[in-house]
Amino acid sequence: MIGGEPMDEAIIIWWNFVARTTEEVHEAREQWEAHLRGEAAGAGGATSRFGQPVTSPLPSTHAPSLDGVSLRASK
Repeated sequence: MIGGEPMDEAIIIWWNFVARTTEEVHEAREQWEAHLRGEAAGAGGATSRFGQPVTSPLPSTHAPSLDGVSLRASK
């Protein structure tokens, strides 16, 4: 578990992503999948925001599909 001061805004937690909006979750998932494909994240070839696991030789897991998923924020 992650501890700390409570956030003053509603958040969405889905899979390995924490976001403020459904759109941010979709964007994070797209960036993660691009990272797994070895593509640059974002316009202009920006560096991926996701690093490689240091302690595991296993390949990273694909994020589940968001098709048909309804996300809602909680506080």
